[in-house]
Amino acid sequence: MRKYGSCGFMSIGIQAGIGPIKNWSLAGEESYPQHEKINGENVLKYRTKRHGCMYCPIACGGTVQVKDGPFKVEEARLPEYETIQAFAPFVMCDDIEACFKAQELCDKAGVDTISCGHVVAFAVECFENGILTLEDTGGLELRWGEPKGIIELTRQICEREGFGGEVLADGVKRAVERIGRGSEKYGVHIGGQEPAFHDFRYEAPSRGVTYISDPTPARHERCSGGQLLQLKMPLGPYPEFQPFDVPEGDMDALGRLYARGSKYYSAFSSCGFCAYTLGASSHLDVISIIQGFAGWDDFTAQDFLDAGERTHTLRQMFSLREGLTFDKIQFPPRLVEKPIFEGALAGKRNTVDFYEIRRHYFAGYGFDPDSGKPSKERMEELGIGQFYV
Repeated sequence: MRKYGSCGFMSIGIQAGIGPIKNWSLAGEESYPQHEKINGENVLKYRTKRHGCMYCPIACGGTVQVKDGPFKVEEARLPEYETIQAFAPFVMCDDIEACFKAQELCDKAGVDTISCGHVVAFAVECFENGILTLEDTGGLELRWGEPKGIIELTRQICEREGFGGEVLADGVKRAVERIGRGSEKYGVHIGGQEPAFHDFRYEAPSRGVTYISDPTPARHERCSGGQLLQLKMPLGPYPEFQPFDVPEGDMDALGRLYARGSKYYSAFSSCGFCAYTLGASSHLDVISIIQGFAGWDDFTAQDFLDAGERTHTLRQMFSLREGLTFDKIQFPPRLVEKPIFEGALAGKRNTVDFYEIRRHYFAGYGFDPDSGKPSKERMEELGIGQFYV
């Protein structure tokens, strides 16, 4: 992380088969053999300086510059894994300078690169399959691996101009509604949110469960605690942070394990700790840190988990109050299918029932298994009963 930042994981993700390619239709090195062009070593050739969060010893960030050419960039943020995945393998492009340009455009407009990459790939696939025509796009030809068209479409989205601004700028869900004509086959979103570029079909199931159960659907980091626990990795040196055995097929135990990991991550994130350090949390004594900074000498590991549960429960209740209904939060058709080519993890695709695990995950929080509604009694115990609706 210190040398490359998260862009150092590009080749690993492609080789392992968990980095989605071509709008989630492909996976693996055979589908994208040119991955070294977008990996950390090549990215660093353009880095002009490095930076990090205040007092961070890793400093995984930086700035890049492209001095000339069609994607000239005076100064842009060093792109992370998600941005490069969005504007390289996901659209079959291997021009790292185009990724820098996309980063610059999105950052200046305040546009999320994960969502933008999804809606661009969606438009390209619709164009390739005849759902969109040159008349629809205002003469802009959209092809896989053609960076000029991809970057022009990104510019239109960011500046709300032309076809990109009128049809695509509100994300995949709205774009599908506007285009129609069978385009939903190629639209990837979960509850209106485009998911991050981690193929849950080949990982521990917690990411897939989180995609369809979080009060802000498709969030990818909030599964991290559950993933680590399922891999038998403790989240710290306290009994409350330890993994426990989950017998095969025991959905109730799995739901409780994921809920424990989720509570931990909610509190961990609320403290401002970096998600990249979570993998080392077994060596991180967060309780002593909090006691030292806050002066709460009697603060315990259970208090930490309760704080995470309180945060998550408030988020859950807010989203339900605003109309979120989990029975409508489902994977789109593309994510139910397996990739045409699976890569190194071929034959190891998850066959679990994510919706059934979601029920037990909700139960692990004390929520209603079907609706996801928190318990009034538990909210009162957590001191937030006044927010029950």
